[in-house]
Amino acid sequence: MEHQDWTPFDQTALGTVEIAPEVIEFIAGTAALDVEGVHALSGGFVGDIQEKLGRKNVRKGIRVRIGDQEVEVALSVIMVYGSSIPRVANELQHKVKQSIETMTSLTVKRVNVYVTGVAWDK
Repeated sequence: MEHQDWTPFDQTALGTVEIAPEVIEFIAGTAALDVEGVHALSGGFVGDIQEKLGRKNVRKGIRVRIGDQEVEVALSVIMVYGSSIPRVANELQHKVKQSIETMTSLTVKRVNVYVTGVAWDK
């Protein structure tokens, strides 16, 4: 899959419609945070420091690779303690895939979930 800065989305008689990778990251992040059992997205040390300074970023912890009409997503998440990690990860994969495909008509080829921590509650 070839990486691009913008996703060629649609060619109409009036021009081209393209989607920025940040839009796909935002869709994925919003969908992920809506899944019960997800405490937060994990953006690593720098992302966590920025959030503590009040700069909330729904795209942290998300990487998107864009190909020709297809997308691969990687999510780094912190789960709620006591949640079934396999169940929550499976739900994350399905919800993120459905949200991106519904909003963009792009095909989601893969959604990888990386559990980087556990927290007490949401």
